[in-house]
Amino acid sequence: SISRCHMLRQFFEEYSFAFHKRLVEASPVSAGTWPDDLQVPLTDYGEIVLGMPQFEQNFVGLKVLERMETQYSLPWRGMSEKRIHELEKEVGSGRCVLIENREGAAERVVSFTGLHMETSSGQVLVVLAKKGLDSDGELEPEGQLPGVKQHQGELPNQALRRMMREQMRPFAKAVRVHSFRREDRHENSARYKIKTNYIRVIYSASLPEAFTSSLSERSPQNRLPRQLSKQERPLQKWTMPEAHACQILQDSCDVYVCAFMDPECLEFFRKSSGRKLLTQWVHNVTVNI
Repeated sequence: SISRCHMLRQFFEEYSFAFHKRLVEASPVSAGTWPDDLQVPLTDYGEIVLGMPQFEQNFVGLKVLERMETQYSLPWRGMSEKRIHELEKEVGSGRCVLIENREGAAERVVSFTGLHMETSSGQVLVVLAKKGLDSDGELEPEGQLPGVKQHQGELPNQALRRMMREQMRPFAKAVRVHSFRREDRHENSARYKIKTNYIRVIYSASLPEAFTSSLSERSPQNRLPRQLSKQERPLQKWTMPEAHACQILQDSCDVYVCAFMDPECLEFFRKSSGRKLLTQWVHNVTVNI
């Protein structure tokens, strides 16, 4: 029985505590809606495990890894020994949660809190590139909304406050947050060859147009642009920002090159043509950190 297994009993206790915490803290501000007889927001299995202590997260993840090894399932066949060790390390550090989904397959769960910050002209702040503070490498293309991965047990509204204290600090006093929405994505991880559920909570906010002109941050310097090839010329309709229009933001881990752009660019950057254009732009930008 469960009472005879200390680890299993502890898991059920912590699961109950995590569910109760989501229940009593659920509100339109923290979870987008009040709980009712049919649903409690942010209480899917993967979301609950994300809110549990590290020990219980590791317990679930290691059991899934053991099952994958025993069954030699299809996702496991497509993963090298190196990737297996990387996944085990990621699970052990709490950077993701590994669960067994309803189909009995391994699923990686990552939580993300983002900010859709819009000016009066309809443009949104987009992270075009980022680089680790302790990295000597080049800037890496991003092409997405500013955001953070939630810490262990952290709720979306708590992640937003942390984001405002760090990454979005230059905008924190002026920005007005109105609401939030769920934009989950279910994709196969190119690195691990398994299904990944990105639990995305996106907050909508507005920013006075006058504030953008008063923000003084370091700007990257563009290198001389090269001649576009015939294949690249159709992409010219998407105008990338000039160096002086970019903003440099920073948190405890990374530095971000951002700019206000039309919101349609977010979907464009997810396409292969958009990734290509963004990568070319990043290669023509240097940032002195």
